Amino acid sequence: MKRLLFLLMIVLGVPPSLPIQTTQICRADMQSYVAGWNDGWAEGWKYVKGKYSYPPYPPYPAYPQAGRDTYQDGYNDGFMAGQREAKKRS
Repeated sequence: MKRLLFLLMIVLGVPPSLPIQTTQICRADMQSYVAGWNDGWAEGWKYVKGKYSYPPYPPYPAYPQAGRDTYQDGYNDGFMAGQREAKKRS
């Protein structure tokens, strides 16, 4: 099967490995959202546990909804998630 696919790619002139840059572009666009998520998650944790508590590492956020990819959106979503997680571990 691999040989057939390889021969087909050679015949069609398609290089065997095409660079996929869409994921890198999405990640670059999400940098501010992720930074806001991390800050908001820590603050949400501290809101429940106390301002001198040490929050654990935040989980990686899911992709935001369309149009909600700013730092502030990430902060708000992270704050709510941090609160939920801190209450769950109480």
